[in-house]
Amino acid sequence: MNYGLPKNTQIDKNMPKKFFYDHGGFNVKEKDFFTKSIKKITWLYSLKTNNINVASYKDDEKEFIEIEIFKVELKSGSKIQKISEMIMQLIPYPILIEFELEGKSAFAVERQRINKNDSTKNTIEEINITNFEIMDKDFEKELNFTNFRYTNFLDMYSDLYHVIILKIAEDKGIKIYNYDSDLNDIIKQVNLVQDEINIERNKIQKETQFNRKVDLNIRIKKLEQKLNKLKQGVL
Repeated sequence: MNYGLPKNTQIDKNMPKKFFYDHGGFNVKEKDFFTKSIKKITWLYSLKTNNINVASYKDDEKEFIEIEIFKVELKSGSKIQKISEMIMQLIPYPILIEFELEGKSAFAVERQRINKNDSTKNTIEEINITNFEIMDKDFEKELNFTNFRYTNFLDMYSDLYHVIILKIAEDKGIKIYNYDSDLNDIIKQVNLVQDEINIERNKIQKETQFNRKVDLNIRIKKLEQKLNKLKQGVL
């Protein structure tokens, strides 16, 4: 993946999984999960003021003094959210993670704020991840950093985050042009309603009483209507 970044920002360094074990304080179960899920981790780029001429940003809530880009080659695509959390909690800078699995790619970004109890860490507010897909040339162009603002690292990462959020919204069938509000909230609502639908569908498969199945089907239809309205921007 070509991000359109200067050569002096490139690290291209293999990161041993042991580094994450030792510094992340993983327990035995977490180590086992990390090992079984991940084939290889590569530190692709490190963007700093002295190698890309972008100003740092800091206020009472946020600190953006550099941006890191990692590539994670997976053995399986399960629990990708958990893997993102384990890596992002360890690195105290905003991160883009490029996941690779069987020729397909997914991308993870985060929203973070300063951890006021520990200045060496940031608190992750949320993580957003695209679906695994064969890379589309148009999306690859959108991920090119030459498209982003170079005013400071907050602006640059915000532009990157927006590209990922738009991709997630589009993949979920959300009509993004109908929304002036934060797409994060809409995506969360869509996910919650979809989870409710899946729960009700699982109940139907186990239900033996006809009347109860009818009630569950009615419930699903109402949830599907709600989901469609969310996606269409009819709130």
